[in-house]
Amino acid sequence: MIARQALDAMVYALVVTTIALALGGVIRISGGTAADVVLFTFVSGIVVLGYATYSLLPGRPWRIEHTDSGMELIRRNRTRTVGTREVTRFQAVVQSLPPLRWYTIPPDERLSPAAKLFVAGVCILLMSIGIEAAFIW
Repeated sequence: MIARQALDAMVYALVVTTIALALGGVIRISGGTAADVVLFTFVSGIVVLGYATYSLLPGRPWRIEHTDSGMELIRRNRTRTVGTREVTRFQAVVQSLPPLRWYTIPPDERLSPAAKLFVAGVCILLMSIGIEAAFIW
C-alpha cells in the first residue's frame, strides 16, 4: 500500500516537474538564458512548495460569529468524512500514465493532492539546482 502511494506521489511530482521544465524550455526558446530558466524553475518551485504547505495546514477548530450581544465562539466538528476525495481532471490524466495505469489506487487511499504537490515542489527545486549545476557553473 505504501509503495503504491509513493509511486502515485512520484509520478504526480514528475508530471508537475515536467510541466515546469517545459515552461522553462519555452522561456529558453523565446530568447531567455539558462539563468532565466533557473530563476523561473526556482520561483515556480517555491510557489508550488508554498501553496502545498498552505494547503496542508489544518483548518481552525473554531469559528467566530458576530452577534448582537458580541462575539460567539463556535467549535467545529473535527471528524472527517471518509470516502469524499474527488478525482480532478489532472489526477485522472496522471492516473492514465503507464505505471499508474497498471497499479491503480482508489482515490481515498492516495495521498492528498497537497502532499503530492509538496513532493512536486521539492522535485522542481532539485531540478532547478541540477540545471544551475549543469549550465551555469
